[in-house]
Formats: sequence, C-alpha cells, structure tokens
Amino acid sequence: MGELENQKQVISNQIYDELKAGILELRFPPGSSLSDRIISQQAGVSRTPVREALKRLAQEGWIVWQERKRAMVKPLVMEDVREIFFLREMIEPSAVAAVFEMGESRHLAGRLSLVSDSMKQSMDQPVVFMKEDMVFHSTIIRFLGNKRLEEIWNKIADESTRIALYALYEKRKPQDVVQEHEEFVEALWSRDLPLSLERLRRHHKGIFYAYEEKFRMDSERCGTV
Repeated sequence: MGELENQKQVISNQIYDELKAGILELRFPPGSSLSDRIISQQAGVSRTPVREALKRLAQEGWIVWQERKRAMVKPLVMEDVREIFFLREMIEPSAVAAVFEMGESRHLAGRLSLVSDSMKQSMDQPVVFMKEDMVFHSTIIRFLGNKRLEEIWNKIADESTRIALYALYEKRKPQDVVQEHEEFVEALWSRDLPLSLERLRRHHKGIFYAYEEKFRMDSERCGTV
C-alpha cells in the first residue's frame, strides 16, 4: 500500500511540475482554463493525481480553483508587478550590499559573467532568455547561502519569470537587458558599491517602466482605462 501511495505521489508531482512549467512559460496563458478531465486523459492517469496537483497550484496562488469547478490560471494585473518589484527592490540591493561586506564582489562578478554569456546565446529564444535573466538575478541571492532567503526568493523568481514572459520580452530589446547586466557586473569588478546599486536600480526601473507600458496598452485595448 505504501508503494502504491508513493507512485501516486510521484505522478501527482510530475503533473504539478508540468502544469507549473506551462503556467510560467505561458503555454497556459493568464485567464486560461485547466480541465482536470482533459489533463488526466492526456497524461493517461486518473483524475485524482491531477486534482492533487491542481490543489497544490491553487494553494500556491498559480490558479483559481475549487474542486468540481473550473480551474483558471490566475490573471496578471499591474498590482502583481508592483508587489513583486517592491520585494525585489528591497531584497536585491540588500543582497548586493551584503556581498560587498563579505569582500566577494569580484567572485560574484565572475559567476554573473557566465550567466550573461549564456543570455547572449539565447537572445532569439524568449523563454530561454527570460529564464536566464532570472538565473542572473537569482545568482545574486543564492551567493549569500541564506536558505530562508532563498525560499522566499524562489516564489518571487517564479512570478517574475511569468510576468517577464508576458510583458517584458516584446517591450525591451534583449541586447539592452544584457548590456545593463554587463554594466552592473563591471561595477562589481570595480568594487564600487554605490555604482553597483545605482546600476541595479536603473535596471529595475527600466524593467518596471516596460511592464507599466505593456499593462497600460493591454488595458486600453480592452477598454478598461
């Protein structure tokens, strides 16, 4: 019996991972429906592990769902962007300052340079590029080795990835994003904390303005403003 339950849990976890990836990569766009019946048929499993996966996604805020009712991928609104960036603008500069206190700015710069190189290779692949972009920012956080902070950051990073794919790639040139990253890395190499923070804040501002423009255009197109 224990082995059977373990198998069910493995199946549920696999479905959860696949659905979450689909949500983050916009294969399931904001506002779209998820049918437990269709998902179970496509996966060749019963509805039970599918419903367990949907329940977990609902608890984490990725979908709006009540059992036996329609599941919908949570829509994106500008308030989501404001909340995410409020958190990012608190966490990332503090993490950079902590790296400088450790005397490890050049060590971090070396790691980030590798990610920046990967981004250059994927500028024509939106999903890969935006994932690499979040790897860049996540590298700053994980460099500190603070596991509790990483747990908080992981949710922020996932939401940032979904929002970025929805609103950012078409509004900002990938080469501009890469250049801003490289300028930030240069400041780390120079061991210049004020310049590093200024370039990070400028990068955040550029991203936020692009989000605002995208959501404003969507609102106008829908006639909600």
